[in-house]
Amino acid sequence: MTNTKQAIKNSETSNRQSKIPTVEKTKDRITVIFNNEIIAETNHPVLVKEPGLPPVYYIPEEDVKMEALQSSDRQTHCPWKGDAEYFHVSLNGTVARNTAWRYPNPKKRFMKGKDHLSFYPSKLEACYINGKKVRLQEDGFFAGWVSEVEGG
Repeated sequence: MTNTKQAIKNSETSNRQSKIPTVEKTKDRITVIFNNEIIAETNHPVLVKEPGLPPVYYIPEEDVKMEALQSSDRQTHCPWKGDAEYFHVSLNGTVARNTAWRYPNPKKRFMKGKDHLSFYPSKLEACYINGKKVRLQEDGFFAGWVSEVEGG
């Protein structure tokens, strides 16, 4: 193989790899607040990074106040994560519709995210990564966790 062909092949491989989402367990401290109450807090979330999108944290169900969630009729499909089901957050008479979601039967690549939920930070009072408040996104994609923290 010529040097040019090898360089093109290496470039194509690199481009494909940079388009592959990553799923990793972290030790970041995640806190989710709604209506002046902590509804989720963990030290062992799953961090999902999809190329071109802000990262998203998924919190183990055991660290979420599941009693504050109500099932929603909304469902979506992700080609690499699977079918998502959504929840309204309801606490002390205040409801935020379709604010949390999970993949109950995720595809193989997203198995680390099984039994985890994520939240739209824009629909909540506040979300924190290691004590730093998550900023709302300006581009209209409101599921990302944008912060000054590495990874977020």
